[in-house]
Amino acid sequence: MKVLLCDLDKTLLPYGGIMLDEELRGHMLRLQQNGMRIVLASARLSGGIFPVAQQLQMDTYGGFIIADNGSCIFDMQKHELWKGYEIPLHVCNTILEYAKMHDLHVSLEQGTYAVATGYDEGIAQDRENCCIDVILAQNVSDYIRHPIYKCSVAQNKDILDLHLPVLKDMLYKDFDIYRSTDTFIDILQKGRSKEQAAKELLAQLKIPMECAVAIGDGDSDAYMIKEAGLGVTLENGTALCKQYADMIVPSCYEHGASVLMKHLLQKS
Repeated sequence: MKVLLCDLDKTLLPYGGIMLDEELRGHMLRLQQNGMRIVLASARLSGGIFPVAQQLQMDTYGGFIIADNGSCIFDMQKHELWKGYEIPLHVCNTILEYAKMHDLHVSLEQGTYAVATGYDEGIAQDRENCCIDVILAQNVSDYIRHPIYKCSVAQNKDILDLHLPVLKDMLYKDFDIYRSTDTFIDILQKGRSKEQAAKELLAQLKIPMECAVAIGDGDSDAYMIKEAGLGVTLENGTALCKQYADMIVPSCYEHGASVLMKHLLQKS
């Protein structure tokens, strides 16, 4: 196996944040020293992934990060964006207008920070998990400095239940809409996913998916797990992940990712 595709939250990081378990970090450093590339694939903003990549010295070993559920791919060694799929500002403005009419909060990704129209449980959780700053703004366009790769809508579960089908009807032709949590809806360019981003990246590197290991816990990881040569989920993984996995390791709360890394080290 030549590449290790890793989800973060509830896979490598059981409680969010950015600090890896020291034993897990050591295993992943040794895998890279043995020639395996690491790709961190997450729904997080890139700013919530970079600190993890830096702990793993991925800039030295030629790793990549896939951020925003496949909407942008960064080359850590070159310190640059390899590919990005942005959401046009006029589309974000349409979402902002709808949200204002219906007491919804919108968060726009800006890489190392987010700009939001309000603060609630979903946005607070995203801020805490990713360890990023959130700017609350009356006019979010004043704080847009970079392309927008993900637009998120937040509110409590019951309210989002009402508006999810409406947003899908508004945007389905050109955008995909995911219910990432009970309190968060993510809007991405059509066809973006971790699996698609991984396939594009590995094609560029001339590495077939059959030579990749993938580990994750959520439905957004399931097809990446299915397509990899060795697909792995954890005991806390969803039913879909378990359906496609070749291997199930203990939960993220029981250091399941370390179990996989030890297995790969024995094989390398």
